[in-house]
Amino acid sequence: MAKRRFISFKEFQWIVFFTILILAFIYFFVLGFIKNCVFGWPIRWDARTCWNEQIKPASEKSAEKAVDFFPQ
Repeated sequence: MAKRRFISFKEFQWIVFFTILILAFIYFFVLGFIKNCVFGWPIRWDARTCWNEQIKPASEKSAEKAVDFFPQ
């Protein structure tokens, strides 16, 4: 017979915490994408078009600003 190992309550709390954290991240990422791409104007149903028009330029701009904070 296989031995069953029960997890402790502390381990259970960590599992629940990280599960909620991951689900919240996915929820807000998807919600932000839908809000910016589907309900924004003009409406873009294509994920690649939305990425190229909104997310990619914003990430490039933030990367340019972040370069100023790195020591030379």
